[in-house]
Amino acid sequence: VPANGAGRLPFYAVIHRVWKPGLGLALSAVSFVGLAGFVVLLFKERSWQNASFVMTLFGAAYIAARLLFANAPDQYGGKKVAMVSLIVAALGQALLWRGEEPLWAFAGAVLTGFGYSLTFPAFGVEAVKSVEPQHKGVALGAYVAFFDLSLAVTAPLAGWVAGNFGYAAIYLFGLIACGIAFVLALQIKNSVRI
Repeated sequence: VPANGAGRLPFYAVIHRVWKPGLGLALSAVSFVGLAGFVVLLFKERSWQNASFVMTLFGAAYIAARLLFANAPDQYGGKKVAMVSLIVAALGQALLWRGEEPLWAFAGAVLTGFGYSLTFPAFGVEAVKSVEPQHKGVALGAYVAFFDLSLAVTAPLAGWVAGNFGYAAIYLFGLIACGIAFVLALQIKNSVRI
């Protein structure tokens, strides 16, 4: 977008505009952090084998979702895609939380990866729509800061959850975070109509 000579938008004003999609992204990232940081320990606690396949399956599903549905946020709107993605990721977290055998954990990893994959672009579409075209860069920067904050806060918080409630509780934590992110997505104004 060509510069139009308009004044610079203060960072605090951008945060105010992108906080819902940003917080939605941060909360959806809880599912990723819990899986990446603690799934091997969950497998060890339950004396299950082949924990390395969990991240392989997560990664394959993550990539598949991006390849198959890369245009979905632009086509259907970030809000709708985020809501569907969060439901899928939440189902994955539920399987990891309540699964009684490794197959359930593998299925949970696939659903979590597939669902989480599109939350970043879906909420991102909504974040950049909240500002004028000349301010999209600063809006995207503020939006991504929520992801960084999530990584910094979630790992120690998940460790505390595991220490007090067991490794499976981390995925209940992820399930709840996806639910809260879903509520935030519901509150985003519709910007694309089909």
